[in-house]
Formats: sequence, structure tokens, C-alpha cells
Amino acid sequence: MINNKGIITTLVLAVLSTIYLGSVWNDFFGTLNVNVSMDRQQAIKAASDASKQFDILDDSFEQASIYNFDDSLRNFVELKQGGKEKFQEIIDNDVYSPYNWMVRSYKEGEIVEAMFQFKPDGSANGYRIKIPEEYDSDSLDEEDALALVKQNINNQWSGNFSDYNLIESSFKEMPNGRIDHSFLFEHNLQDIGEAKYRLRATVSGSIINSVSPFAFVPESFQREFANIRSDNDTIAIFANFAFLGIYLLGIGVTSLIIFYRNGWLRWKKSVLAAAFVALFSNILLNLNFYPTIWMAYDTASSKSQFLTEQLLGMVANGILMFFILAASFITAESLTRRAFPKHIQIWKTWTSNVANSKRVLNDTIFAYLIVPIKLALVGAFYILMERNFGFWSPASSSFDPNYLASIFPWYTGLAISLQAGFWEEMLFRAVPIAAGVLIGQRYNMRFTGLMVAMVIQALIFGAGHANYPAQPSYARVVELFLPSIVVYGMIYLRLGVVFGAITHYVYDVVLFSLPIWYSSGYMFDKFMTVIGGLIPLLVILYFRMKHQKWSDVDSSSLNGGFVPTPPEKKTSEHQEVVSTVSTASNVLNPKIIGIALIFVIGIFSTFKLSNVEVPVNSPSIDKEEAISIANNFLSNNNIILPEGYNAYAFDDSSYPSSSFVWEELGQDSYMSLLGSYILGPRWKVRFAKFDGPVESRAREIMISMDFEGNILRFNNRFPESEEGKQLSREEAQVIAENALSEYLGMNISAVTLTSAQESQKPNRLDWTFTFTDNNELKYEGAKLQNIISISGDQISGFTKFVFVPEEWARMKRDREGLSGIIGTLFTVPGAIFVIGLLLMRSFKLLMDRKINVRKGLIFGSFAIFGILSVFNDSSFLNTMPTNQPIENLMTTYYISSIGGALIALGLINILLFGTLNKLVQPSINNIKIKDAILGGVIVASTMIASIVLAGSFQLDLNPNFAIFNLTSYYPLYDTLNAYTFFGPIAFNIFLAAILYDITKGWGNDIKGNLVAYILVVSVFTSDIGFQYDIARSIMIALLYGAVIFAIFKFIIKNNYAMIPFYTLFMRFYDRFAATDFGAVSSYPNELLFMGLSLILASFVMVSLTKKLFNMNVKG
Repeated sequence: MINNKGIITTLVLAVLSTIYLGSVWNDFFGTLNVNVSMDRQQAIKAASDASKQFDILDDSFEQASIYNFDDSLRNFVELKQGGKEKFQEIIDNDVYSPYNWMVRSYKEGEIVEAMFQFKPDGSANGYRIKIPEEYDSDSLDEEDALALVKQNINNQWSGNFSDYNLIESSFKEMPNGRIDHSFLFEHNLQDIGEAKYRLRATVSGSIINSVSPFAFVPESFQREFANIRSDNDTIAIFANFAFLGIYLLGIGVTSLIIFYRNGWLRWKKSVLAAAFVALFSNILLNLNFYPTIWMAYDTASSKSQFLTEQLLGMVANGILMFFILAASFITAESLTRRAFPKHIQIWKTWTSNVANSKRVLNDTIFAYLIVPIKLALVGAFYILMERNFGFWSPASSSFDPNYLASIFPWYTGLAISLQAGFWEEMLFRAVPIAAGVLIGQRYNMRFTGLMVAMVIQALIFGAGHANYPAQPSYARVVELFLPSIVVYGMIYLRLGVVFGAITHYVYDVVLFSLPIWYSSGYMFDKFMTVIGGLIPLLVILYFRMKHQKWSDVDSSSLNGGFVPTPPEKKTSEHQEVVSTVSTASNVLNPKIIGIALIFVIGIFSTFKLSNVEVPVNSPSIDKEEAISIANNFLSNNNIILPEGYNAYAFDDSSYPSSSFVWEELGQDSYMSLLGSYILGPRWKVRFAKFDGPVESRAREIMISMDFEGNILRFNNRFPESEEGKQLSREEAQVIAENALSEYLGMNISAVTLTSAQESQKPNRLDWTFTFTDNNELKYEGAKLQNIISISGDQISGFTKFVFVPEEWARMKRDREGLSGIIGTLFTVPGAIFVIGLLLMRSFKLLMDRKINVRKGLIFGSFAIFGILSVFNDSSFLNTMPTNQPIENLMTTYYISSIGGALIALGLINILLFGTLNKLVQPSINNIKIKDAILGGVIVASTMIASIVLAGSFQLDLNPNFAIFNLTSYYPLYDTLNAYTFFGPIAFNIFLAAILYDITKGWGNDIKGNLVAYILVVSVFTSDIGFQYDIARSIMIALLYGAVIFAIFKFIIKNNYAMIPFYTLFMRFYDRFAATDFGAVSSYPNELLFMGLSLILASFVMVSLTKKLFNMNVKG
């Protein structure tokens, strides 16, 4: 404990630190002075008043608001244009406001909505009104539209328009014939280096529907900033892997097993604490920000649907965090109790006979006094490093109204601090340090183990915070290294994890509650923040008043006073029962099999087994040939890429508007448009550069071609700063019309120009022209459109597509959202129940030494196939950004992918298959291997027939193509790799055992069968999915579930050895169906190799099934 002398010494240091902090506070925080005289309610009132100027808005609209900040401009100014002082000048200058209130006016089900913007002092700073495509309004020509803007622009914007020059003018014809205009203006007196102050105004028909000021930040800086920030993210990702792999999986799992076996494990109080923190700091914290969630509300859906989605997300995140917290707390508490016998037991610190002790009082006071000392240390660090070593941490406003947007602003800081303080000290401090002590102690090197653990925990803790926007990328690692050792580490060693958590908690409360203290008013929130910060001390005072005296901490409350109680050993269950193969003749009931075969034959002869609806040819060119054709296209068009560019080819089947045309216009129309306005499976070749200076990697080219090599689409993305010509609209339009004919095969007489969009770049002028096909589609508002893009005087892109009406797109989002919610509620609970129960029971057997390690390793070793699949996949190159170091991106990709394969296909398979036989042994029927294979075939066939039948009743909403495998380096490997689906096998076997138990051996108990049926429906509905016709989907799900239930009840029963084979055959059915049973192939003889793969996998499955179920008798 800390004695009185130690308290006095620490108090003196705390006072001196506070004095120092007062003198350097602004330098420490880089605080920006923003005069926020408008509060949230005033902003909402101002927006409501402003909306009255527009007839399209009315009083029935609701409002939501946030306080917005232009961090992109801040980063640019602080790093490139004079630092924090220069950014403060921008704030003080009235030309542009980086801080703004954003108030959204919206209405459920309405396309129309508005966003009004106000400066912190309350003056109007622009607005945007979303006008429906079909809204009728008189159209203006360009001259009249510009005059309207000049005349009315200051109605909702307080800037000086005379300081701006027009730099862009564009128009667009809407589906109903209305002409919209867009004008871009640039400030002609002030700029910020390459950044510019700009103002965009748009006119819809005769309504000025937006006036939007913004700061243009050059693309080169955005790419440079992303490049340097990538190092931050990579360091943080390594830390995440470290705490997951080392702390939770390595130390956590190992220590839980050891402590359980020797009687040191106690989990109930840790689980209760985890539940409290997850509820308080996750679910309730998210609910506290209820007023702000409406900024993300899509009015295409109902408010109730949106709320349901939000609540489901909150609950899911809360449950996930609960499990992480529980694992962390249990591990930390157990390790600490074993490693530090003189510490107070964690969950007894605030109990009646311990909290009212002078020891706990002094230790708690000490924890509080450390807070200003740590603040002073961190402040001095940043001031020193920024002034002498070029460290950078972004400045921020001392006032953040978003913090105050919550229902209870005081609650926000307390909730965030509670989780950060207690979870981080448990996981990042207690777990590694205690483990280091115990490991060192095991080898008579306790001090060495402690020192190594101290350094490791400090590095990982600092790295875990490296993704904050600070430079250099390791700034936070350096910043937190010393406090992690001399502050939190030493508090943990001397006093225990609770007191380190108190320091961490109060430290965060101070920082997170600053917006309240910088705000005028909010007296109740300030009071509650103080009370919340003092809770640890108030608990002690409460128990002191309750007992009317100070007590001593007795030895039974210390870790050294804990008495372990090893679990009872049941030697009779230690040996795994070796089964003998049954020779029963009624494993497969002939009547049941006959019914199943009639059903299967009837379905197979009536319906198509593949859902491929749109016929396509197999690729006549391979990846290398596609790249060669793309290179020839560039050469023929005199497009020369700088040195270092490489080409990457991949296939793509998706295309915008496909589902609209298929659903609304029909299959005939779809087929007539396929290959022109709609594309099916095709090659896409990407030209990109991933090394060299970041500014040299900005250019990218994407070329799409069909499987015969015909060029269909082209996009040449020029760097923003590249020089080029400044063509007039007329000059650019001539080039566009020629390209329309040359590349898209369209005669200018067959189209109408409906949009010309101008885009002024620093050293050139770009144009985008939209030509609408004169052929009308039989759907109001839908158009066939051709787009030609020009950069300077060069063609930079051509494409064509079906323009989908806004109302239809909204309808699709609405129904997909609703079907997604219903589908989630139908399918997720059952799967979570089975997976959770399977993992818990398997882990319990592991802790009880009832795992067959050899058997688990056999199945776990197949993880190598998953790892090889990672290296065989080139698809990550298709979308990998070029503004970040390739080393960081690939390291992150490969570590996460390989780590996922090792966990999902390795460790989990070892656990599941090492314990699976023991889990199902009480109910298993030991059948012959030939019966298992035959049963697997029958089950798979019946399930396939059920899926096909269910699909025949579903709505046909999307075109289905064959699936190609063209992104792998070696496609043959993917064909032969059939060994990454063992997880579903374990799941299905365990599910069958659960169903058998629930129904009491598949008896006729109504309640048991009903529960089993509900579980089957929940688990297997994901096979067929949910559609927007909810009643139809539910009916199909219930009928499909009934068939699957019958399969389990009458065929599988407790014949679990059938399941590996039915799972295998189902997997290969999916593969064969994806190619339309050989109608198409990704490479020559693919169907043959798929057949060979099935034969090989079947032999492997026979061997594995025998090992899994100990089928030692030949059959």
C-alpha cells in the first residue's frame, strides 16, 4: 500500500504538475480558438426558419444536426502551409469556416430533404436541397441560371460573392426534361498555397437548390497524407494481431486451461463485470447518441426499419464486446491472483470489508494524484517533440458540440473512460505482466520475465494507439512507452490492476469531458462528470460511513489468501469409447428412401438444377491474352504509361442496373441490352503502379472487354495536377462525338446530348458529356445513356449504362433493408446458438483433458490448403489503393488472411474435431462406411431437390450467370482444393446431435419436435435467402425447413457418419452448378478436373470419417 509519506510526496508532485499544465495547456492540446455562439437548438431553429423560403419544404419535416469539421484542410495547412497558427488565422478570417453546424431536414418516405449550414457564430453558410428527378420546374438557360445565382446567393450564405470568379459551368437534363445547372466559383483574392476557397451553386429548373462553400485540397496532398497515415494503421494492425494472438489466444487460452485444471480459475464475477461494462460503455453509450443517428437515415425506408437496424447493430456490437471483455477480465484476474499474492483480490477491492480500509483509501488517492502527473508528462513530451523533433499532432477545437449532441453529455465521457480504463488495464497491462512474472518464475527468472513483459506491454499498448492522426507514425508508441511502464505498469506492480484502471479512467474522464467544461452552462453535466470521476472514492467513503470505522484488509482478501479448488476428476470418462461398426440392416429405411428418391427424381426431371439463367460462352482468351489486348489498345491510342506500371487482369460479372432491367423490363429486354448497355461476365484489366513516390502512382487505367477480347469500357484516370489543354465546350464536344462513334458505335443522330459537365483542374480543363439514346425504354424515367470523358484534349473514358429512376432505386433499398432485417432475425439466432454451444462444450472438454489431440491435428493440418489459397488468390490486387505503400497493404492482407486461416481452419478445427466424437458419443449410431456414403448421397440429393424446389417459388429478381474462377494464379489448385469446409461438417454433426437430444431420440414428443423444427428453420433458411415479399419468403422458409426437418428425422437421425459425405456432395453440387454443369469453364478440361477432385475428396473423406468415428471394422 501507499503510506502517508508517499501520499504527501505524490501530492506535491501533482500540484507542481497542475501548475505546469496551467502554463502550457494551450501548447499541449494545440487548442484552436473557435467562438461558438450558436448552440444546437439555435441551429435547428435557424434551419427551420430558412426552410420556409422554399416551397418544396414544409413544417412536417424533422431535423437532426451535427457539428462538422474540415479536417482535410486542417491537415493540409498544419503540415504544408504554416502550421497551427496559420489554421487559426483561417478560423479568424471570415472567408471560409472550417467549423459548421449541419442541420438536416428530412421526412420519412420523401426524396426531398435539405441540409442547412451555419458558421459557429450563427451566420448562414450555405445549404443543399435534394430535388427529386421528376420534380417539375421551369427550366432556365445557362445565362439566366447564372444571373439567378448572382442575384440570390446571399440569401443563405454570408460571404462576399464579389471576391469569387466563375471557373466551371455545367448542365444536366433530367428524365422529365428539366434542365439543372451547376456553377463553381473560386476566391480570387485569397488561397492557401495549392488549396483554394471555392463555392458551388446549383440550380434545379428555376430553384437555387444549393450554395456550398468548401476548401479545395489538392489530390497530391490527399495521396501523400494517406501514404504516411498507412504506416500508422499498419503499426496499429500489428498491435491488434499481437493482443489477439498473444494476449487472448496465447496467454488467455493457455492460462484458462491451466488454471481450470489446478483449481485457480474463477469466472462468474469477471463475467458480471464484463456484462456491466459492455452494457454501460457500449450499448447504452450508443443509445445516448440517439439524436445524431438520424443524420444517416435513408428516407427510402421507414423510421421503424432504420431504428431496428440501428438497435440490432448496437446489440450485436455489445454482445461481441461482452465476450472480448469477459475473456480479458477472466484472464487478467486469474493471472494476477496467481502472480501477485500481496495484491488485493480484484473483485474484493470494493466489497464491504475491504473498501473501508485505509489501504484502499491511500491507494485510491494515489491513483487520483497520478492523473495530473501523467498529463504533465504527456504534455511535456509533445511540446518537446514538436519543437525539437518535428512531431505533429493535429490541433483541435476546445469546444465540440457533437459531444453535447447526446441525450446526457456527461454520460459520454464516463462511459468511454470506463471501458478504456478497465479493459485496457486488464488486457494490455495485467495479462502480459502477470504472464511474464509467472513464466519467469517458472524458470527461476522472475525479474527477467517481469522486465521483458514490461517492455512488450508498453510497445503493444503504444502501437495499439498508433492509428491516431499523429506523425511520425510511431509518435504514439514513443509517447505511451514511458507512461506504460513508470505510471500504469508500476501502479499495477505496486498496488494492483484496479488502481491502475482508476488512474486510466480518471485521466480519460478529464480529456473526454473537456467539451463540457469549455461550454457555457451545462452545470448539471459538469456536476455529474465530477461525481462520475469521483465514484471510486465515493465507494470508499460510503463503506466508511456505513461501518463508522476504518478496517484492515485481512489475508483472506489478498491474492495469497485464495484457496484453489481443483475440479473433481472422473477417471471413468477419461478414455474415449472406441465404437464398433453396427451391422444393423435398417440404417436406411427402404420406405423413406423410396419416398426421397421419388421426390428427388420428380424435382430433377421437372426443374433445372442450375440457377444459371443467362447463357454465356467460356472465355476464349486467358488472363495474359486479355492483358495483351489491353496493351494493344493503349498503344493504338497513343497512351503511354510511365515506367513501373503493371497490368492486372480479373473477371467481373456485376454491373449497375442489371437487376432493374431484369426485374422491370423482362428477360427479352435484358438480353437485347446485354453486351452494350449491360455487361455480363468479362475481363477487366487494371494498369496501376504500387511503388515509387506516391505522386508518381496517381494515374490508373481500367479496361473492360468481353471474353472474346472486344473492348467495352475504358477509364483513364489522370492525376489531378497533370497538365493538359483548356478546351471550350464546343471543342471538347467535337472530340466526344467522334469518340462516341469510334468506341461505342453510336451515330450522333441516334442520341441527344443531355449533360455537359465541366471540371477545372489546376493545369487543364476536363469535360464529361452524357448522350442519351433516342430509343425509349418502357419504364418512365429510365434512359439508355452513353458517357464520354475528356481530360484536356485526350479521351479519358467511355461507358454506357441504363439510367435507373430514383424512385426505383429507393424502393429497392427499402425492400432489401426490410428483407435483410427479417432474414437476420430468422437465421442468425439459430446459427449463433449452435456455434456457441459447440465451441463452449468443445472447450470444456479441452479443459477436462478429454480432447483427442492426434485426431484434432489431423483435421487441423488441412489449414495448409487455406493458407495456400491465400497465396493463390490475386483478387486483392484488383482494388488495392495506390496511395499507400504496397509493403503495408500486402503485409496487412497476408497476415490477416493467413491468421484467419490458421484460426478458422487450424485451431478451431483442432478443437472441434478433437472433441467432436466425445460430444456426440452418447447418441451416435455406428454405421458402416458404405451406408454413410449412400446416406450422404441421398441426403445431399434430397437437400438439393429441396433447394431447387424452394427456388422455383421465389421471385426472379436478378440475372444469374455462371461463376468463373479467373483471378487465381493457378485455377487448377482451386479446383482440386476441397478441404476448407470442415467447419460446416462439425457444425452439422453437432446440430444433428442437438436435434436428436431435443426430440429424445427422434421420438414423437410434440414439444421437442417443434423446438427442433424451429431450430432447423433458423439454421437452414440462409440456404434460400429472404426476399422483399416477406409473406412469401416466410412461407417458403417454413416449407423448406419442414423438408430439412424430415431429412434429419427420418434419414440422418443419429447416423452422424452420413454428414461428412452429404456436406462434401453439397459442396461439389455448388461447384458443378456454378458452371452450369460444364456448359462453361474457366480453363480447358475444368469439368474433368472437378470430377477428379470429387473422387479424390471422396476417398479422403472416407479415411477422415473412419478416423473421426473410430470405424475400425471394415464395411
